[in-house]
Amino acid sequence: MKAWATVRRHWAILILLALAVVLRVLIMAAYQPAFWFYGDSGAFIESSIRSGLDPYDVGGLGYSVVLKVLKVTGSFAVVVALQHLLGLLTALAIYTFLYRRGVRIWLACLATAPLLFDSLQVTLEHYVLGETMFVALSVTAILLLLWPKKPGLVACALSGFVIMLAWFTRPSTIPMVIIMLGFLAIRRVGWRPLLAFAIAFAIPYVAVQSWIGDRPSAFGTSYANRALYARVSSFVDCDRLTLTEAERRLCPLEPLGQRHDRTDYYGWNGPAVQVPKNDNEILRTFARKAIAAQPADYAQVVLRDLAPHFIPGRHIGPESDCLREKWSLPATIKGTPVPLACTPALTQNTWDNEFADDKDAPAATGLSTFLAGYGKVMRTVPIVTSLALLLALVAAIRFRRGSRDAADTITLALITVSLVIPPVLVAMYEARYGLPALVFASMSAGLSWRHLSKAGSSHPAGDQPQVPATEPAGIA
Repeated sequence: MKAWATVRRHWAILILLALAVVLRVLIMAAYQPAFWFYGDSGAFIESSIRSGLDPYDVGGLGYSVVLKVLKVTGSFAVVVALQHLLGLLTALAIYTFLYRRGVRIWLACLATAPLLFDSLQVTLEHYVLGETMFVALSVTAILLLLWPKKPGLVACALSGFVIMLAWFTRPSTIPMVIIMLGFLAIRRVGWRPLLAFAIAFAIPYVAVQSWIGDRPSAFGTSYANRALYARVSSFVDCDRLTLTEAERRLCPLEPLGQRHDRTDYYGWNGPAVQVPKNDNEILRTFARKAIAAQPADYAQVVLRDLAPHFIPGRHIGPESDCLREKWSLPATIKGTPVPLACTPALTQNTWDNEFADDKDAPAATGLSTFLAGYGKVMRTVPIVTSLALLLALVAAIRFRRGSRDAADTITLALITVSLVIPPVLVAMYEARYGLPALVFASMSAGLSWRHLSKAGSSHPAGDQPQVPATEPAGIA
């Protein structure tokens, strides 16, 4: 009886989940066995095949460890099936959290819908890439803190360890860790829970860094130095800089106005190729001199690359547009040779670190053509991110000082910003780097709207009943 009552109460989200399952099944049927991104997917798979782990070859090691475990299946279809399932479970967790916090069911469904149906979300779930895993880990870490009325020692310790796993999967997570520490301090959880969070993160963090040592990796400065050099290469005018002879050899070969709009090109091509990966401090020095001499030009390219994260339809250039198309569902992959193709590649049917020959890919079908059209329409990340930050700003003005809702909403909004802005400051615009912000933006928007809709009621927004007394605390 209780189970049936739960189904009746939550029929809307169950329908959305069913439709989301159908969408993912169609994607798995149309694009077999999985999508491949040139460079990153191969590095992850190669890492899963080799014994041991090399910290340099991949952007993060957590996903490589998971692939090592899943290699026993010999199937990339199993990998992406699990990622699709993980995406669905993450969306369900967000819905349950919002419902527990007193958000109306229709609004909780609306906030969850982008996680179920956004085309970038479902496309990345189908790639042999670590984004889906990173999102699930980071959401788990933050929910451990937001779920209880006041997180205790165990919840904080678990959260610290899980966010460390997220960092192990994507090393650019440090700003999020700092925000979570600030959240615990503002919520006045006590020094023991705060210390438990810090220790649970710090001990494995130090262990990993000690294991890596001086080897170049994404966990140190070697990746960041190369990315920052590439960031400035699109605008730097070496005639305006005071450079050493060695630094001057790093000046881009193309004249201003004729440079690549996809700036990561300069990290792995041109003068930077001559800089050894284990001794590239000169790249950071060059980049800092360029930013100091041309701050307005640096600000201009940063704002240009931030715009697509917040404004739908904004374009940077043809190379960036080509990269963006790799995160879209294609009508066909046939006849689009990797790596020049502006479409995803497919993995082999066996566990191999080489992509499948595009000549063997199936021709366009009615299903793949439909999915390609769906993908062009259902891009929600810029709209949701912008709306969520706007709602959070308005709600922050009207929150009762010190309320739980205020701390939670502002924390989620700050995490959203921390996932979008730093990659653009240091590297470039890349749609997949901004995707994890979608889940936190959706959570923030749900809490903000709940507060604003209750602002005129007799209860202060932060004191609204979290769940009606006659209802279960979440989905049974």
